[in-house]
Amino acid sequence: MNSITLTAVGQSTYHDDRTPLFLEVVYNDEVYNWFLRMPPTYEGSFNTYIASKEQAVYDDIEAKLQIWNNLDPKTRVIEGNTPEETVVVDIQKEEIVCPTYPDYYVKRAMEYPTPGNQLDAYWKGGADRDAMQAKIEAIKVKYPKDSP
Repeated sequence: MNSITLTAVGQSTYHDDRTPLFLEVVYNDEVYNWFLRMPPTYEGSFNTYIASKEQAVYDDIEAKLQIWNNLDPKTRVIEGNTPEETVVVDIQKEEIVCPTYPDYYVKRAMEYPTPGNQLDAYWKGGADRDAMQAKIEAIKVKYPKDSP
């Protein structure tokens, strides 16, 4: 039976004001350490938020399991300074089947112009405002909401 259990609640960070929720997910009799990020505007409980995202978590795990299962070989080459130092290592399942972070939210936040620069452009209006809107829209296109 699949299940999700909240194991810890973290602190938000500079580029990410969402609350990290650390989870233990049992999916098809395997246990995965996972996390979600709850928006600061969410008004429900942690458990309500987790329940609303439960299927999305299972779908994410399933998609990453497919990537893992299709990976052949399950190794990677780490190159050293010389050919003798080159090593082939196994890729661990946990490297593939894991939460995606940073996700679109953090990637956008790191590329957006500072709030001061945005306000300045909007205050000036005209071409400055239009250029700022174009820059922000380009970032949103680059990192759509449903992207990892």
